[in-house]
Amino acid sequence: VGIETARNTLKATTQYGIRHAVNPLTRRYRTDIMQSKRKRLNDTFYSDTMFSGVKSIRGNTCAQLFTNGKFVHLEPINRKAQAGEALHSMLDEVGIPNKMVFDGAKEQTGTNRALRKYNIAPWQTEPYSPWQNRAEDQIREVRRRWKLLRQRKKVPVRLWDYAMIHITKLLNDMTARG
Repeated sequence: VGIETARNTLKATTQYGIRHAVNPLTRRYRTDIMQSKRKRLNDTFYSDTMFSGVKSIRGNTCAQLFTNGKFVHLEPINRKAQAGEALHSMLDEVGIPNKMVFDGAKEQTGTNRALRKYNIAPWQTEPYSPWQNRAEDQIREVRRRWKLLRQRKKVPVRLWDYAMIHITKLLNDMTARG
């Protein structure tokens, strides 16, 4: 292979699965490289927890919202402590972002094991600086649309988790946003 072809190949492929060892190899490496099984997203995602004052029919009291500013993914959860499970679900359904921005909540900083495993660069916002997290804006927009939907269609409040998932799908698929 020529040098130019090798350069182009290295630019086009990921180097996340490379492992280094000093010869002779004395141990067997695992073959399941997790990050190669999921789609890699070349983007920064923001995450925050949204709370509800009402327990839903499915028993959810809050939701974890993930966004890159344009795309929104919402995972309803029973407790705030399930933020790590919501992250795993987002990684399965959406993909692995290069960078994850979150506030200083212990539930989100506790997901660093997953962040290391999937080679996601974590970034924490400064205390009392909600403007640094784009998820705050998306939470405000989803709540606004939920309030309008509830008033117009007389939707019972305990269906908030179904409605908010529906709203995020509408935001992603059917509306043009800047």
